[in-house]
Amino acid sequence: MKGIIEHLAVTLAVLFMFAQPSSAGSAHYRDSNDRMRAEKVAYLTAAMDLTPAEAEKFWPVYNDMEKARKEAFRKVMVAYDALKKGLSEGKSEKEISTLLNRYVEAMRTSRDVEARFTPQLTRIVSVEKVAKLLIGEEEFRRMQIGRWNEKKN
Repeated sequence: MKGIIEHLAVTLAVLFMFAQPSSAGSAHYRDSNDRMRAEKVAYLTAAMDLTPAEAEKFWPVYNDMEKARKEAFRKVMVAYDALKKGLSEGKSEKEISTLLNRYVEAMRTSRDVEARFTPQLTRIVSVEKVAKLLIGEEEFRRMQIGRWNEKKN
């Protein structure tokens, strides 16, 4: 049974990998990004012990959450760049205050993404599985950083 679930996880990973358009410019980066996305889907599917029925409903909502996370991060970076530029250009106190408020608001919005999507996720899977999702995401992130550090050395 575990082998079937793992096979299903890999199959779902491939399906969702191709369902999302890549924004990467080069083919190499796109391939690497697609491969990592597939690994993440397989890792999280196994970590959460998703059933096929759960996975079918879960991944579209998760993909929406990922899009919201990316958009929120993009807004944080735009606000950060504007604030940094404003400081380096010696903008007025009022202008810096406006830029700072935009940055703080972007950060708040970014932190709130999970809170917005958690109710939707818990209607699909148990609270325990949503908790396993968040733990699994962090474990996967750390695993990727470890791999990157190994390649770098």
